[in-house]
Amino acid sequence: MPELCLGGLSETWLLKACGDLHWRLIADRAGRDVPEFRDADGRKAYAAFCALRSASLRLDAFDEHDVLELDSEIAAVSRT
Repeated sequence: MPELCLGGLSETWLLKACGDLHWRLIADRAGRDVPEFRDADGRKAYAAFCALRSASLRLDAFDEHDVLELDSEIAAVSRT
């Protein structure tokens, strides 16, 4: 189970899942079926995060067969 590690829910797995969800929301907002973006020259542009903060996650509280629901929304904060 890639979602779990020795100490509960895998932080690496969780960050990957949240990143994937984030880029799928951006793709949906841009009217794309998949989160594939290209620059002006047609070169593939890859997602990157500059910073991330998590607090009070309690990853150790998760066990096998627990249900984790990720609910997210996206909103524009500037014209760009």
